Amino acid sequence: MPSTTAVPPTQSRLIVKRAGKAITSKVPRPVVLIDTREQTPFDFSDYPNWIAGQREASLPTGDYTVVGMESVMALERKSLNDLVSTLMHNRERFIRECERLAELRYKAILIEASLEDVKSPYRFWSGVVAHPNGVLAGSDRRALADPNHLLEPAP
Repeated sequence: MPSTTAVPPTQSRLIVKRAGKAITSKVPRPVVLIDTREQTPFDFSDYPNWIAGQREASLPTGDYTVVGMESVMALERKSLNDLVSTLMHNRERFIRECERLAELRYKAILIEASLEDVKSPYRFWSGVVAHPNGVLAGSDRRALADPNHLLEPAP
């Protein structure tokens, strides 16, 4: 089973520089919006030096965004289980999600697994019958190596 251990919270604030000078005090800490459909939302409360807070909202695209940036930024988060299930049984829905993400200026798909995890046998949950080769064949291998590949806008 893949590891789900998060990086320990930092005790310092992110240092933002422009033209070689720190402007951290001028940059407000963001409030993260978490989609109401997110089943196991990430808890940002351990990062008070970086994140001002978090709220639930119905997001049209992605699982996470930042207050005031909803129309330009989104993050889609996939656990290994969700990725396999999506690619094997809901591929068309996933493609539509990627198409909506591609319209945004800032976007990412966070896969909570390594390529090695994706290529390993799936034995730790029921309800999804899949072989790693089928998952990789059903996905775009370039997207697993470079997620921006899937998110490039169509010409």
